[in-house]
Amino acid sequence: MIDENNCYIKNLPHIYKILENVLDDDYKQVLYIVSLLLGQYYEQRFFSYDKSRLIMEDVVSVCGLPLHYTREEIMNDVFLVGEDWNVFFPVGGIKGDCLAWGNRLSLPSSGEMYEIPRVVSLAIKKFEEEQIYENWLNLVKEYFSKIGATYAEKTSQILQYAINQGICNMINASSIEEGCISVGLKNSGAIIAEMKGGGIISPSVHCGIFLRKPEIFTNNEEEASIMKKFISGAPIYQLNKALITWFSNEKEMSRGFNRCFTRRR
Repeated sequence: MIDENNCYIKNLPHIYKILENVLDDDYKQVLYIVSLLLGQYYEQRFFSYDKSRLIMEDVVSVCGLPLHYTREEIMNDVFLVGEDWNVFFPVGGIKGDCLAWGNRLSLPSSGEMYEIPRVVSLAIKKFEEEQIYENWLNLVKEYFSKIGATYAEKTSQILQYAINQGICNMINASSIEEGCISVGLKNSGAIIAEMKGGGIISPSVHCGIFLRKPEIFTNNEEEASIMKKFISGAPIYQLNKALITWFSNEKEMSRGFNRCFTRRR
C-alpha cells in the first residue's frame, strides 16, 4: 500500500515550496498536481483539463489516492485551489457580461480550457528563476514595465495608496484614481483596465452587496461609516490572492489588507 504522506515526485517546480507552506491542509496529491500544472504551463498560460488529468494520473501512480477519495474528487480540489487563489480559471463558462473571476463557472470536464493570469505567469517565472521580490508591488511594477507602460514606475505607489484605503483585500476605483492623481497621472481608467487584463485585480461581483449592509460585519458606528465610504467609491476590486500572498518575502501586510471587521456581540 502506498503511503501518501511519504510519496515523492522528482523534479518538482520551485512553486511547490510555496504551496507546501500555504496549502498545508490539502492532500499532497493536490499540491503536486497544482505545482506541476503551474510549473509546466506558466509560460504559455493555457492548459486543458485533459492535460491536467494526465498529470493527475502520473501523481496517483506514485502517491495513490487518499482513503475513500476518487480521482474526480482530487481533480475538483485542484481546480478549487486554482479558483480560490486566482492562479487559473476556466476560459469559458462566463456568467453575465462581466469577466470577473467570480463570474467564471468552473465545471472540470474534458475539453475545458484554463488560463493562468499574466501577472501570475510572470510571478512564477521569477520564482522559478529564484528571483523573489521583497514586496509583491515591485512585481506589479515589472509587469507594467514589460507591457511597455510609461508609468510603470508609479504603479506600486498607486496600488499602495489604494491598499491603504482598502478593506479586507479589496480596493475601490476612487482610491485608484486618487492614487493616480497623487503621482501626477490622470489616466486611471486605462491603468485599471491594464490591472484587470493582467490579473492583478478583478471586479468584485459579490462583496459589494454585503458591504452595503455593514451591520452584517460590525455594530460599531465608526467601522460602519468606513464601509459606507468605501462602497461609495465603487466599483470594488478584489486583489489577486496568490499574487499578494505567495510572491513576497514581506511578513507585514499593508494596513488596508488587515482592516477587516468582526461583528462584536
